[in-house]
Amino acid sequence: QNQQLVLRPHTYSLPAATIINTMTVNITLPNGRTVNTGTKEGANYFIQDPSGPFEFFSQNLEHVKQVCDRIYQRRNKTPTPQEINDIGLLYTVASQLAENADYDVFAKIPVNEIHLYMEHVMVEIGRMTEANSNWARTGALTHYHEQMLLEGLIGLAMQRVPIKLAFEMDFFGTLAMFASAPSTVAEDPAETITMIVANVAISTLVYKEELPSTAKVFAKLESCGMLEQFIRLSVVCPMSSPGVLKCYDQLHACSSLI
Repeated sequence: QNQQLVLRPHTYSLPAATIINTMTVNITLPNGRTVNTGTKEGANYFIQDPSGPFEFFSQNLEHVKQVCDRIYQRRNKTPTPQEINDIGLLYTVASQLAENADYDVFAKIPVNEIHLYMEHVMVEIGRMTEANSNWARTGALTHYHEQMLLEGLIGLAMQRVPIKLAFEMDFFGTLAMFASAPSTVAEDPAETITMIVANVAISTLVYKEELPSTAKVFAKLESCGMLEQFIRLSVVCPMSSPGVLKCYDQLHACSSLI
């Protein structure tokens, strides 16, 4: 289903719509051009929009935070379709930019913008860990926007700036606490979490000059408990992704850590 975001100069708005698994987000920019962030061309142009500086996260996160606060103030913590849409569109755009934009173009997003988004993600994962008793009890995510938040991190884990920030902000400590909360974890979130970690490890091979070595990244993951959770969750799914297997190849090479 096509979703339309109308962008005025320095103003972004998220419209009402029904979220479905496959989403095309069409964004109308201040210069009148419409782009689809689900494509390389659209993601690249959106980030480099000549109409003004990239302020997508800073201009939309306050509204999304208010929506999330409202949800968690309810006893059943169940979002309305409108609230799922408001939150989900933001997560979808963040994910699509990370997955579709060229690496050098994504790196042009101001660091403070990505930092704001990572802060929000950590707060929400913390809430899901503490407030979502269903997660601790069943190891399954209750609401679709929670799945979108988690799955959107797979793409961010392939970009060097979010990876750097993740370690600086102790994101993986937060993710490890989330992963360890239930005694068993359902296949979908287990696969998502292992793919996030695997992408980070593989990215150290791509950005050798900009990220810590693979061995140092594994050591950081081990120290915060995330490596243990990666190993634990990687055996939940009958078939591991090639990225997870590649991550194990790199881990096997770190004999001193093992």
